[in-house]
Amino acid sequence: QLYFLAGEIGKWRSSSEEINALIQKIPDQINNAGYVISDGLTPLNGDLSDPHFDTVSQQTLGMRYANHILEVLYQ
Repeated sequence: QLYFLAGEIGKWRSSSEEINALIQKIPDQINNAGYVISDGLTPLNGDLSDPHFDTVSQQTLGMRYANHILEVLYQ
């Protein structure tokens, strides 16, 4: 009965489109599941080869996770 929440990876990497497409299908394949988008987020130190998000993007993504869970819990 636990809720599963996945997050998209940064969209600046060439492999992200394929992986994010799979992540977006999770709610169709797993009951009690969802995902958060990575739109508008940026890489650590502007390095497009680095898969990690910068500090502001980490905070933004964290808020997206929190807001999604709150919506699920209090719908």
